[in-house]
Amino acid sequence: MGLDVIAEGVETADQSTVLARLGCHVYQGYFFSKPAPAAEFARRNGASSPTAS
Repeated sequence: MGLDVIAEGVETADQSTVLARLGCHVYQGYFFSKPAPAAEFARRNGASSPTAS
């Protein structure tokens, strides 16, 4: 179908590995980072502000 898939709720390395083997390469979840306020997320990812583009 040509759809892009984002896996949500990835909590372990094993889950990430299985998803990659199935062709899903975009995911989010506690395995990568706990939820964070926008300003903290921006700081962690090198953005100057939460609304930086």
